[in-house]
Amino acid sequence: MDLASQPAKTAAALIEWSAKRAKVLRLSVNVDDAALLDELVPKAAFVGIDAPFGWPLAFVEMVSRHGAGAAVSEPGWSDLRRRALRLRTTDRWVFDELGRLPLSVSSDWIAVPAMRCAHLLGHLGVVDRSGGVSGRGKSRRAISEVYPGAALQAWELPSRNYKGRDRRDARAALLDALLERAPWLDLAPRHRERCHESDDCLDAVVAALVARAQAKGVTRPIPELAQAAARIEGWIVLPREGTLHRLV
Repeated sequence: MDLASQPAKTAAALIEWSAKRAKVLRLSVNVDDAALLDELVPKAAFVGIDAPFGWPLAFVEMVSRHGAGAAVSEPGWSDLRRRALRLRTTDRWVFDELGRLPLSVSSDWIAVPAMRCAHLLGHLGVVDRSGGVSGRGKSRRAISEVYPGAALQAWELPSRNYKGRDRRDARAALLDALLERAPWLDLAPRHRERCHESDDCLDAVVAALVARAQAKGVTRPIPELAQAAARIEGWIVLPREGTLHRLV
């Protein structure tokens, strides 16, 4: 799902996988919490959500202290300290891996979708935010944070300048490139049109593909030193380079 602060800009894709094909069963925008929690997520073994799963640990600690009335002054206010407050461990890792910096969940507009995401993760019983399996019995599933633009870059597909109402042609070209590389992806004409019209719908499809990459074990591992922070701050799941063909 491509999660926004409001349903109007929230899109979700549901893909059915077989040995040689992947069929998009549903692709819709203007998706509310009830549809996500009651209709879509229960049908999926692996879920990819394009929204931050948490905030930088240093930021949470500072805001908690400030809220409790304690002093939050830091000796030697510096670039390093500002970076720790603005960026999660996974944000810095994505930059190191791809040279691409995610939006700051503590100081940019992406914080509002993150608030909605926290609400959804609570309903879904997600405690470990690093992308592991959550829930019990039939409700067990892997719910992961994804970043469609970074995933497209990792798969060596066009990954920039496709968002916005005036970028329909760019989205059409991106989708053509994706389908050329993934001819096994069954995307009905009505779903193609939605991807042309809406970057939210296109990102939802890519988010579902990244969830499949995790199911197939072709994502990059979390560095050992980052695992503790990842469970709390969240972790962006990135596919390995050159693995798009391995999703089926």
